[in-house]
Amino acid sequence: MGGASLRSEEEALYVHKGSGNFKQHGNGGFRRHNDKMKNHQGARSSRAMRGWKNQSNNKKFEGKCYNCRKKGHMAKFYTLQAKFMESNAVTSKIKDEWDVEALFVIEEEKDELALTAILSDQINYEKDWIVDSGCSNHMTGDKEKLQNLTEYKGNRVVVTANNSKLPIAHVGNTMVSNHYNDNDVSLQKVYHVPGMKKNLLSVSQLTSSGHFVLFGPQDVRVYHSLEIAEEPLMKGQRLESVYVMSAETAYIDKTRKNETADLWHLRLSHVSYSKLVVMMKKSMLKGLPQLEVRTDTVCAGCQYGKAHQLLYAESKFKAKKPLELVHSDVFGPVKQAFISGMRYMVTFIDDFSRYVWVYFQKEKSETFSKFQEFKSAAEAEIGEKICSLRTDNGGEYTSDEFSNYLLEHRIHHQFTCSNTPQQNDIAERKNRHLTELCRSMLHAKNVPGCFWA
Repeated sequence: MGGASLRSEEEALYVHKGSGNFKQHGNGGFRRHNDKMKNHQGARSSRAMRGWKNQSNNKKFEGKCYNCRKKGHMAKFYTLQAKFMESNAVTSKIKDEWDVEALFVIEEEKDELALTAILSDQINYEKDWIVDSGCSNHMTGDKEKLQNLTEYKGNRVVVTANNSKLPIAHVGNTMVSNHYNDNDVSLQKVYHVPGMKKNLLSVSQLTSSGHFVLFGPQDVRVYHSLEIAEEPLMKGQRLESVYVMSAETAYIDKTRKNETADLWHLRLSHVSYSKLVVMMKKSMLKGLPQLEVRTDTVCAGCQYGKAHQLLYAESKFKAKKPLELVHSDVFGPVKQAFISGMRYMVTFIDDFSRYVWVYFQKEKSETFSKFQEFKSAAEAEIGEKICSLRTDNGGEYTSDEFSNYLLEHRIHHQFTCSNTPQQNDIAERKNRHLTELCRSMLHAKNVPGCFWA
């Protein structure tokens, strides 16, 4: 138990292994009773073996045993021997009402069997208390050990190892002391279970009352307070009234020593370090320890896999008068042509007022004639001349006919870079806006798609 700083051992209820557990007040004649039990068992064993011997001497078998291939006895002798041992063990537990552990040793010498029973006389099951980590409550079968008894009115029962159920009769309190100091501990809410042969101390009930239970190689100790100075090798959790060490938790605790924030960054599919900090603070992931996260590190895999094009800066230019700058773009071809055969749409947008002119056409080559029509109508209506035209590098805008017309009327033509529609964002966004309006109106009134224009 290295690494554990324990306060004064006088504060602990202390029990040595093999020396009995927590002792109940009052010392009866346990050793005399135990010696009497030994004499009783030894006499009964000798009588039974004497009967076996007499029976074998009356009728001596001269053949060979089919089991061990030796002369002087038959194979059924082993069956009688097994039945004798089983009946002896059952009798010692049922008739004498005493839980003992017996070790039977069989020796074969000169066709005679010797049976030796070794009984454990170190644990007094009537007075000692067994510390049980799998027991949910303190319980005893001796009603005389309890004070302030009240009748139990709950629905709980005690389930034993063979799945039999024992009823709970009473609930009371008792005092427990041990051989090694004068400390007495009061146990509250102790179950009286008629028929139980042992007195059980529940580890979970001791810890619930504020005590610390420490199991060692040679003993078990109960402390009022305990300070741990070293990280545990394994760590379990308390579920209901028992302590559970799951395989998953044990594996996580074993591998946690070499864990770093970079390792968890890789385990969680290259999650961002800021998100990793939030997960640790809020305990969002089971098994995720509290680690130090460096914000100045960059993962090489993230640099390659998460690289993307930066956003284009929004243009700060704003026209100061109408028709100072006109944005234009061609939309199409549309899959379903209009009833008159129109498949394209060209827009002209005034940068100053964001007013838009829309023209429909059957082919892209009609863009030049639509621009001429727009120029005449807009300049006549507004009373201003078009100064600049911003378009993409589409062939409908770069033809010689279109370029010569702009030079003739002193209109500056601005082109966007190739494959960068973001630079012509006003015209592109207006095309999307018009198509969304068109689809919404057609769907709302169940109008066929051929009426989109």
